[in-house]
Amino acid sequence: MVEEEILQTITIDNAKREATQLAETLEAKQSELNLVKAELDLLKVELSSLKRFLLPTFIWKASANFCLLLLLKMIWQPSALMLTNHYIMRLFKCSDGFTNLLFGP
Repeated sequence: MVEEEILQTITIDNAKREATQLAETLEAKQSELNLVKAELDLLKVELSSLKRFLLPTFIWKASANFCLLLLLKMIWQPSALMLTNHYIMRLFKCSDGFTNLLFGP
């Protein structure tokens, strides 16, 4: 009977020790998770700032390339200017006045 009580006490002590270790491990993992969440939030902020910077840069470069292409087309094929003017009007859905302002009558 005494041996059974000692065995139960040892078993209870071992279970308490394991529970304490598991609780400490859980707290450590929770801390790691919080750090990862904080890093993820920082990365989201950096990504949004990069988007704000890169998107206008991309649009500017694309429009610059488009204008360069139009300029080259006008130099080598002046007769194609009217066709280009028509496509620009369709692309931007703008009036003749706007495209005439950009490319002349």
